[in-house]
Amino acid sequence: MMKKILYLVLVVFIVFSCKKTDTNTDSSGSQLWIKVDAAVPDFDLTFKCGDVKSGGNVYAVSYADKTFNPNLKTVIVTEDDINDRWILVYTDFGQTDEITLQLASGKIYKAKGFRLHEKRLMEIISSGTINIVDRDISIIERLIYVN
Repeated sequence: MMKKILYLVLVVFIVFSCKKTDTNTDSSGSQLWIKVDAAVPDFDLTFKCGDVKSGGNVYAVSYADKTFNPNLKTVIVTEDDINDRWILVYTDFGQTDEITLQLASGKIYKAKGFRLHEKRLMEIISSGTINIVDRDISIIERLIYVN
């Protein structure tokens, strides 16, 4: 009888000591947030996304008529009476070496990719030419909740 109780205690101990693994893609995956200046014309954003599961897929985001497709989440950040609209366009377990932005006119711009499980903020601004500016995710995370 004592042996059975010891085995039962051991089994209960093992069950309760097992670590739960969370595989929620929103909190542990890569994310790409984009903010676009009003003067930026329509464009397509593409990157080859490699991950452990699928090897590599080409992911495409289109920006037409001031709307993103896909638009996974929109967040308005207000700071010093200025409203910034950030759009979540990608969330998964991927990484990429380079992001390509192609305007409707055919002009191509390149931006650095993101690492596995990295949250990335890109601001696309226009002052005669298109500029892609990286923003620090920690600054934005203080103002909004980024999954």
